[in-house]
Amino acid sequence: MAMVLDNKGTIWFGTRNGLYTGNILNNRTPINFEIKPVLDKERKLLPISNSMIHSMIFDDTDKLWIGTENGLNIYDHVTQNLQILYSIKNSPESLNNNLITCLFNEPNSGIWIGTYQGGMNFYSKGNTPFDDKIPYITQSDNKLIQYVKSVNQSPDGKLWIGTDYGLFGLTKDFQLLKTYKNSTDHGSLAQGGVTAIFTDKSGEFWIGTWGGGINRLDKGTGEFVNYSKLDGENINDTTMTGDVNVIAFAEDSKGYLWIVNKIKIVDRFNRKTNSFKHINVALQVGRPNMEINSAIIDADDNLWIGATSAGLIKFDTKSLKAELFAPYQNKNLDTESSIPSVDVYSVHIAKSGKIHSCSNDRKQQVGCSI
Repeated sequence: MAMVLDNKGTIWFGTRNGLYTGNILNNRTPINFEIKPVLDKERKLLPISNSMIHSMIFDDTDKLWIGTENGLNIYDHVTQNLQILYSIKNSPESLNNNLITCLFNEPNSGIWIGTYQGGMNFYSKGNTPFDDKIPYITQSDNKLIQYVKSVNQSPDGKLWIGTDYGLFGLTKDFQLLKTYKNSTDHGSLAQGGVTAIFTDKSGEFWIGTWGGGINRLDKGTGEFVNYSKLDGENINDTTMTGDVNVIAFAEDSKGYLWIVNKIKIVDRFNRKTNSFKHINVALQVGRPNMEINSAIIDADDNLWIGATSAGLIKFDTKSLKAELFAPYQNKNLDTESSIPSVDVYSVHIAKSGKIHSCSNDRKQQVGCSI
């Protein structure tokens, strides 16, 4: 699931029944959270290109970019204009592939677009053509970088691309700088695809994988330190993460690093003690079979979590308590704090504190996914 914040503090998130926004209402009790669907000019659910959303990001002009299973959508929530872009065969100015897995906004430059079969595209600010930056990488590495899972940029300007086959670092002029892959060598990248990339406030570089847990790059040795056992869910060992399948990272105002795992668990990493605290969010909200798709942290240190077989979850990182905004069951009840689906895939927070989401209801043609 993808979650994002716009420049007014609104959270955008996705469910099976459409793209939604959430507003925090500080003056209302007990309901302090209002959820509304995103509508087009005709007051119908926004008709994006596909019901399965993988990623969302706001650009420098506050337009929302929505990457789906089939096509890229650019939504201006002020004018309500929606632009849909697809891959066009034999067209060098179109997308490489229609399956958009991740998006990254490089400020004052453009948007990086990761696809699952076509590698990376780059939308240069102010220009309509999509430039394919992958030819700057060697042909052999190009094959490995086609299946993109994540993309991010470190403070030094290097672009990092996570794929099913490893981690690739590019210089500012798009030259391949470094390749990290799993091997039998000491300090190599853990097994599995690279699903999350994060640089914390202290400058530590973290990598989340699918199947290999989390890795921290030791700047002194250039090797990775792995914090996860390769045996699935881990509840008791506080030197390891709670699950090997990592969805996202976040950092709160106190400097705690939060690791969001696919199965039930959210981890809080304490740098001072070099240890993890496991919180079983699924147990707290009474959804033992839920799977987490995405998460984002707001200005009040709340983790907003989108999950299948559950809904939208607000997790207070101070009290370590979770609150579930589950689908409403009775249409006669006040539903301002409910959502219409148990499957939330993508969430985004705006600077105003509002919350937005998306879904994968193919009939409604709006949606989100991991």
